[in-house]
Amino acid sequence: ATPHIQTHVASSLHLRISQDGEARVWAAGSASRWGLRAFMKGPLRVVEPITAEECRRVRNAHPDEPGWWTSWAFRFARSLADSGPIGPASWVLERSEIVHSDDWRPHFERNNTAFCLVEFDGDTDTKSPSVDIEWGIGGTNALLPLRTCTDDDDGRLRAFRKLAREGILPPVLLWWHAGLQCSVVLDGHVRFEAFRSTGVPIRAILLSATRPARDAEAVERHRVERAAQIDRHVADPVLKNHLLSRLYDEAASYRFVTEARVLPGGVRRWESEVAQESPEYQAAVAEFLRR
Repeated sequence: ATPHIQTHVASSLHLRISQDGEARVWAAGSASRWGLRAFMKGPLRVVEPITAEECRRVRNAHPDEPGWWTSWAFRFARSLADSGPIGPASWVLERSEIVHSDDWRPHFERNNTAFCLVEFDGDTDTKSPSVDIEWGIGGTNALLPLRTCTDDDDGRLRAFRKLAREGILPPVLLWWHAGLQCSVVLDGHVRFEAFRSTGVPIRAILLSATRPARDAEAVERHRVERAAQIDRHVADPVLKNHLLSRLYDEAASYRFVTEARVLPGGVRRWESEVAQESPEYQAAVAEFLRR
């Protein structure tokens, strides 16, 4: 089946993410820069709204942590099959807990690994934000929200902060995107902000697509990359050791990928869409590529 969320590439430096045929994210890079300039037309729609009642019901049904995480993973998996990027590949859902290290700066840590939150321009319309994804700073540890929280979110944010303190707020759903080289907040922007603003470790479930790596060199390269990802995204030392042990016991290994299709019309179509959607972003890309 065709995935509901698709990535198209217009060139090696231009990509677009759409949902059910509607373009939602554009990004452009430069051969001389480590990073992309991205524009988001609001969030992707994947998971049905989660209520406080459901949060309490799930926690009451699963007071144990493994059962609680598994329940939300199944909840997200059903939604991803109906409206997400799931396509022909092997898919992995992993638990992650990330600690916000400073209330005033967008940096996060877990086991001495630094994360960087990609922030929107201060003067950007919050409904259609654009950002720089700087690989040289954030690397593959960047976390990319697709929207900011607005005044309309205030009521839910207050309620979710309370749930975060009580330990029953559901995980944020992240999607590792190889083209953007960062983890996209696929669902849970208000939950993300609730975790962040209360200082509670951000609980997240990370979605990734994998593909077998056959030759010995590729397998070893994958294992190094995979071990680094496990270290970044798995806080539980018992689970981490289990995953690392399994990684190096595997006869066949895997690498993380994001399937993409060629955008009909190429760069000309990409530029036409951007010019129609946001002349400001079009100008920002031109400036970005001139740097």
